[in-house]
Amino acid sequence: MRYVLLPLVLSFVLPMASAQQKPLDPAAELRAAHKLRQDGKRDDALAAYQRVANHAKASPHDRGGAALWVAHLLREKGATGEAARKYAEVSAMTGAHPHDRGGAQMWSAYLLREQGKNNDALLAYSKVLIIGGAHPNDRGGAQVWIGVLQFERGNYDEARKALQAAANADAVHPADKQQAQDYLRKMSGAKK
Repeated sequence: MRYVLLPLVLSFVLPMASAQQKPLDPAAELRAAHKLRQDGKRDDALAAYQRVANHAKASPHDRGGAALWVAHLLREKGATGEAARKYAEVSAMTGAHPHDRGGAQMWSAYLLREQGKNNDALLAYSKVLIIGGAHPNDRGGAQVWIGVLQFERGNYDEARKALQAAANADAVHPADKQQAQDYLRKMSGAKK
């Protein structure tokens, strides 16, 4: 009797289970992840972003954007090693939006600087400047930090070039522009 009922039960259960597991719509999942993040549901958002970042049918643009948010949320949770790997992955992603690639490179540089790896950070900030289409704020921020790191090394000519480029750029975050101007004033009193 058990064996006769099994096919009958399965004929009802399997269609219901497959109806509940709809294929993932990467764009809808990305919107849901953004909403979860905005609502403060960071762990749920992280899981949703990871699904999009790993989804084969998601566009490279969506995968890159989702992976960048995965890195941000990992960093916020204190998982800086995982975040650094994810930032490096995004900055090298072919097809990801240049703003995402530039932003990921900026965060990679920031994490290196926070770890005291200033030579690596200087190289990472320099890479932001060669990513075509990186956001102007990222480019300006990179120039500021290149200038600051060069200033700290005593390379005043290189520092001045980078800081002046940031201070004179139109599309630079106001805080970065102010920092560039502050360092340029410090440099006017430093030995050359």
